[in-house]
Amino acid sequence: MRRGKIVVQRPGYERERLPGDVFILRLHDARSESIEAWYEDCNKLMSRWRPGQRLRYLHDIRAAESVTPRAMDRVVRVLRQMRNTPVTDGHGAIVLNNGL
Repeated sequence: MRRGKIVVQRPGYERERLPGDVFILRLHDARSESIEAWYEDCNKLMSRWRPGQRLRYLHDIRAAESVTPRAMDRVVRVLRQMRNTPVTDGHGAIVLNNGL
């Protein structure tokens, strides 16, 4: 049972907002379309971040753990962009199926 609100839903991807402005970005598979939907949404979400904003997010990739060159490129681009965002109180996590 979910307690949050689905704010973005595309084939293979969704973003959920929980109370307290916690975001869950959930990939349901590793298809290119799903990775692109996640990537586009990450960019939209990051474009709204402001200095001093509190940010809590979780990337749930348990259903999409296969590593492809395209997926790695998108993850690297998102991480690079995150380094340049003005949020001073940001915490995130990634949920995996493996022991990492």
